[in-house]
Amino acid sequence: MNSDTVRSRLIPLKVALVYALIGVTWILFSDMLLASIATDPAELSRLQTYKGWFYIMATSLVLYALVNRYVLRIRRSEEELGEANQTLYSLIQASPVAIIALDPEGNVTLWNPAAERIFGWSAEETIGRPSPIVPEHLREEYHSLRSRALGGEVVSGVELQRRRKDGTLIDVSLSTAPLFTPEHAIAGTMVLISDITTRKRAEAALRESEERYRIVVETAWDAIITIDEESTILFANPAVEKIFGCRPEELLGQPVTVLMPQRMRQLHLEAIRQHIRTGERHMPWGGIELPGLHKSGREIPLEISYGEFKKEGRLIFVGFLRDITERKTAEESLRRSERKYRALFEESKDVVSISTPEGRLIDINPAGVELFGYASREELLGVDMARDLYFRPEERERLKKEMAERGFVRDFEIEMRRKNGDRLTVLVTATTVRDETGAVIAYRGFMRDITNQKKLEQQLIQAQKMEAVGKLAGGVAHDFNNILTAIISYGNLLQMSLTADDPSRTYIDQILALADRAAILTQSLLAFSRRQIMNPREVDLNEIIDRIEKILSRLIGEDVELRVSRSGESLPVMADVGQVEQVLMNLATNARDAMPEGGVLSISTEQRVITGEFVRSHGYGAPGVFALIKVSDTGVGMDEATRTRIFEPFFTTKEMGKGTGLGLAIVWGIVKQHNGYINVYSEPGKGTTFRIYLPLVTAGAGKEPSAAPLPALATGAETILVAEDETAVRDTTVALLEKFGYRVITAADGEEAVRKFGENRDDIQLLLFDVVMPKKNGREAYEAIRRLKPGIKVLFTSGYASDIMYKRGILEEGFDFISKPFTPRDLLNKVREVLSREPAAQG
Repeated sequence: MNSDTVRSRLIPLKVALVYALIGVTWILFSDMLLASIATDPAELSRLQTYKGWFYIMATSLVLYALVNRYVLRIRRSEEELGEANQTLYSLIQASPVAIIALDPEGNVTLWNPAAERIFGWSAEETIGRPSPIVPEHLREEYHSLRSRALGGEVVSGVELQRRRKDGTLIDVSLSTAPLFTPEHAIAGTMVLISDITTRKRAEAALRESEERYRIVVETAWDAIITIDEESTILFANPAVEKIFGCRPEELLGQPVTVLMPQRMRQLHLEAIRQHIRTGERHMPWGGIELPGLHKSGREIPLEISYGEFKKEGRLIFVGFLRDITERKTAEESLRRSERKYRALFEESKDVVSISTPEGRLIDINPAGVELFGYASREELLGVDMARDLYFRPEERERLKKEMAERGFVRDFEIEMRRKNGDRLTVLVTATTVRDETGAVIAYRGFMRDITNQKKLEQQLIQAQKMEAVGKLAGGVAHDFNNILTAIISYGNLLQMSLTADDPSRTYIDQILALADRAAILTQSLLAFSRRQIMNPREVDLNEIIDRIEKILSRLIGEDVELRVSRSGESLPVMADVGQVEQVLMNLATNARDAMPEGGVLSISTEQRVITGEFVRSHGYGAPGVFALIKVSDTGVGMDEATRTRIFEPFFTTKEMGKGTGLGLAIVWGIVKQHNGYINVYSEPGKGTTFRIYLPLVTAGAGKEPSAAPLPALATGAETILVAEDETAVRDTTVALLEKFGYRVITAADGEEAVRKFGENRDDIQLLLFDVVMPKKNGREAYEAIRRLKPGIKVLFTSGYASDIMYKRGILEEGFDFISKPFTPRDLLNKVREVLSREPAAQG
């Protein structure tokens, strides 16, 4: 056969090869082409059917090309045969479709590059071996398809799964046909496979999207309505019935204006027409609040969002309509609640605030502005809380830690400061405010000012402490007074028995001097406990300062300068002069000790009006006019911890043996006994100032005529009944009275005193009774005796505190009284005074 003949016979082969190439290309790109042409799933399904026929045609062309290859191989020359082989090889190698040839036993005889790319196995790994791409669960299906191909059947467009080398399964479209020998015997099967995983995923995504859209539309709480350019309703979802009371099928074909109040319909139609004409949008895409119309005729507040798309050249509008009746109701309730909250916020007497964790105020009510002393809310909102409002900034960190652990605090006590630096004590009750992630974004709560309450509590604690120690001091003073009375009496009797030049007088004088000091100590104890018997009278405070000024100058020493400034006006107060002098001496002594290198002690007096504002800010006092004594020194001063304890009994900062710790406690007791107030201001290195407030009185209200002096060591001859349960006191009293001419009858208790009086009623002119005795006290014994002899004179004595005297009615009812310890001179003069008085003067 010549070359022309061979060429003429190659023409059909080339044509077949071209068509085969077209068919393979169609198999590769058909999915994308069909997806771009199809507009909906139904059309895509229809085109898929046509695609199957193309698969068969493409497969047939390939098979035809292969058959021709074998036919021409016999008939053409080696040159022509080599050319055909090369063309077919190139076609198989370049094919985007996996081409696999299998022998009758199922072993691979052909594995092109596309098969390598799609499945991952190389030709070397598969040639001569069974096909590795069939999953175990599809083996039966595989054998069925191979059997059909070996039986001469062409199978095309079967969609199934095959396995990759990495074990993953992919979706493929498979076509298979028999391979024939030149003698037309079946020599195996040819398999063409294209990867359709991407297409299958796209189809699944489309189905999922359509299903999701259907579910969203049908289950949406919002009404979804589609209208055309004439505002005719094309679609309505089930939610329209819930909102408008109309079933979806009732609305189809109706104008959308049936869902609008009458006043809105024309506006809607004009807006639609203008939009179609100009393309201008006069309303935003979403969030429009407009009224709707329920089937019953009532209006519904709606929130509307809408969009548009074109179909066949005409605009279609899709609207989403939400019934916001509940939200509107909630908003109105919220507004009412906000108004109530704002009223409570603005009018609350407690501080209401919101602050950030960083320490900035977000908001605070007027009570907070007033409490912290700022000019305006805006000024207060600009402060740094830890630095400007907390007295100790570290306390804010302690508060934040507590809030972080518990989420709230209740009655958390904090010391804060006003703008002017004044200290405040507040109780904080607050909660944390968190965002959706749980992070703390703010603290919200209340602050209650308890500064005055804390001061009152401290005063109460101080008063209770003083009361407890005072009771102890009163009891100690009673026993001590009895002992001192005996010591002083025996000492005086011994002194009287000695000659003027007796060397023993020195020792007796020292004993009596020490006894006097001990007596002063007991009086100090009673003054501290506010149980000392006072002898108040109206006195000008300036006169007391004048009288004690020289004493204070000697007391404080030469290296301390005393500066005295008196008020220009009279300052009449009801006071026990001796006790006020004791207060000034105690303060001067403390000032001297606080100025070891010398300094200045200043004492001044003035009139001061205490107002309600003063009482509120200081936590003590009562409104009225007071005399103020101010005692200041330039000494070392005190820290806050010391300042708060200086009035405590037995508290001292002095070295052991240099202070009793009672000096300022006695001052406090005396001031309180005078219905006054005392406070102290001090800082380390800046000295100390005491301020004492004593109430002023009307001129002349408490003046008493001065008593005429009695003769020293008065004597007498009357008979006196002495009732005293303390043996030492009774014996010394009897010895003293008998020494100065009196006849004495003694009793150890109240009952014995009544009995002995009954035995000697005509002889006894005076009763000298201890107030507190066993069996019958002094007052009870006196009352029993007075019934026997009305008008009998009595002189009471006691070492107990003044409250016992008042409880027994001794002082209130004007009975004569002498307090232990007493000197012989005081006792003899008092006895003589009572005996010389007319009986009617007795209580």
